[in-house]
Amino acid sequence: MNKKSFYMTGIRVFQVLTLLLLLLLIVSTFIPQQNMFPPGEYPGKSNVLTKVLFLDRFYDSPLNAGLWLLLSLSMIAAVLLKAVHSKGQRLLHFILALVFLAVAFDKFSNERFMISIREGETVPLHEQLRLPERYGPQQITLQRFEMEMHEDGQTPKAFRSHLLLNDEESVLEVNKPLSIGPYRLYQSAYENEYYFLFRFGDLEKEMRFGDTLHVWGKTLMLEDYDHQRRQFRLSLDGESVSVPLMGGTMISGSAAAIRPLGERYISVIEVAEVRGLWVLLLASLLYLVVMATDFRLFQKDGGRD
Repeated sequence: MNKKSFYMTGIRVFQVLTLLLLLLLIVSTFIPQQNMFPPGEYPGKSNVLTKVLFLDRFYDSPLNAGLWLLLSLSMIAAVLLKAVHSKGQRLLHFILALVFLAVAFDKFSNERFMISIREGETVPLHEQLRLPERYGPQQITLQRFEMEMHEDGQTPKAFRSHLLLNDEESVLEVNKPLSIGPYRLYQSAYENEYYFLFRFGDLEKEMRFGDTLHVWGKTLMLEDYDHQRRQFRLSLDGESVSVPLMGGTMISGSAAAIRPLGERYISVIEVAEVRGLWVLLLASLLYLVVMATDFRLFQKDGGRD
């Protein structure tokens, strides 16, 4: 194999690897993510390969950011190695490199996190955001969670959060995010749990199964409900205590009672920082402009590629 043939073979291998990398990133968008499901219900949790490669949280993983950076470098290498010849193609490759670099920068530097907020709860969101002082304190309250079901009555058709964001009513739903400065709020998932009102002496506390309460130097945990005996089971510093459904009992000399409150939804919201994405938008628009100027750019010098 002469030098020219070896060079052309290397170019072809490089092009194939770049195409496979791009296809991998495209296919990854169809992989279910953890934040699309209530906790513990991800369908691929038993798949070892999915867990090892972070595919269940691929969008926010270092692997994802690294692949976008590698793809950006491959576009630049295609020009430097003369894998493309026409000026138009070189320009498009540089623009694509800028687009992919902006995506990688977003994933490396911009923060993303999840918050869970139950109906009636207020979360001081400003404590977790990197916002200038002019935005002031940002508080978010979930007034109610709305669910629409399909005709079968079991599959969710749509769900949305009715929020109070700094005294302003807003509705957050899938594919319709809300903005707070350089941040976006996305409706991600939901949970629904049953709540109980636990009275212990003069203290009242809303609790779920598994919640703990620290009072008078003791730790109380609401464990579960015995349907056959119609009584709740509590753990008091590791010792089992029963509380009848329609009555009460004495715990450490204080009256204790539990009353069902009903089911409440918990909205799972993804908070994503979007600083620097204007570069991505500008580069994407520039790419479209160049393509519109001459839609035959990719056909030029095709016999030499």
